[in-house]
Amino acid sequence: MKEKKGKRLSCKTLAIAALSLFGLPSAQASSPSQAISPQLYADINIFLPGRVELEPVREVVVEFVALGDDWASIYLNGQRVIRQGNFNRREQIVLAEGAYYLQIAGITRFDSWASGYLDVGRSRSNVLVIVFSKEGGIQSISDPLAWIPDFPNR
Repeated sequence: MKEKKGKRLSCKTLAIAALSLFGLPSAQASSPSQAISPQLYADINIFLPGRVELEPVREVVVEFVALGDDWASIYLNGQRVIRQGNFNRREQIVLAEGAYYLQIAGITRFDSWASGYLDVGRSRSNVLVIVFSKEGGIQSISDPLAWIPDFPNR
């Protein structure tokens, strides 16, 4: 029975010590063992849950340059954003920084040339140039690490 009482006293003492660390008033101590004021100091950062946004989300100009003379369609996250034909071989769009699933295909979506992830805003550059062709695949010129290709399913 004494062991339980000893554990109960130590838990109360720890509770009072925790309250005093945060500067909160504790309840009146009823026994001398509860009146012990710990001399502890913790220099810690406390992070509260939730999104803390330090910088506004940047917008990056992404320029797609088609090499060769094949027509192409560009899909970002499953939606077609650009169709490049004979005369529009260089197109620009503005994207918020983040990761996008990029797929480049021929006229139809079923003729996929290359696919993978495009990490926009990874570097501090405001322009990202993507060069692609049917034979050459996709290359990121301004930031070589922004393009992460998918592995082939063969």
